[in-house]
Amino acid sequence: MKNKTNIFCISALVLLFCSAAAFGQFRDDVTEDGTEIPKGGCELGESLIQYWECGLKLEARRAPVTGVIATIPIPVSWPEQKVKVAEERHSPYAKVSIQKQRGGSALMVIRIPSLPAGETAEVVTRFECESSTQLKPENTEGFVKPDPKKLPKTFGLYLKPSEKIESKDKAIAKLARTIGTDAENAWDEVEAVYDWVQANIKYENGDLKGALAALKDGTGDCEELSSLFIAI
Repeated sequence: MKNKTNIFCISALVLLFCSAAAFGQFRDDVTEDGTEIPKGGCELGESLIQYWECGLKLEARRAPVTGVIATIPIPVSWPEQKVKVAEERHSPYAKVSIQKQRGGSALMVIRIPSLPAGETAEVVTRFECESSTQLKPENTEGFVKPDPKKLPKTFGLYLKPSEKIESKDKAIAKLARTIGTDAENAWDEVEAVYDWVQANIKYENGDLKGALAALKDGTGDCEELSSLFIAI
């Protein structure tokens, strides 16, 4: 049950937009009229430190190489995750920059204008990532389903269908209307979606196929389980 709670808590935050009470978990703030926002939402539990290396190694074996540009996703800090650079091994042949993406993610951009024949260019950044589990809040009443018409336009990036998360598909939309209809609050409704996916989609390791394919054949790996949960 503990594992289920932790996984669900993380997933639920993707779909539920917090009211003032819930959003305060990660900020001490006040409303426009000066009212203090109390703390709430998911609390952080135990943390685990891992090290991840991102980069590339390029060898110009028989001839010079020119005009190389590579992009690599890198870990970033979130409220439940702290990331810092632990070590850098960057070849003098390479120029490295960090490119921020929409939604808070980031890319390492590596440019190698010219690499002479017989030379090797290595660019590796070692990141220290301290990730904390998210615990289910004692009070879930602070989570509410918002009026889509009143959401900031920037939220649209997270709510539109995307590749392998076909939230507007008729089969997925129909299913969404049947799950959690007797839920007492928004949190319980989302938890009902999680329970349905876990009960009806059998875990089966394989290639990425997306939410709709998982719904049709009843199998999928962790990517499909997450994608279908989000799509519903």
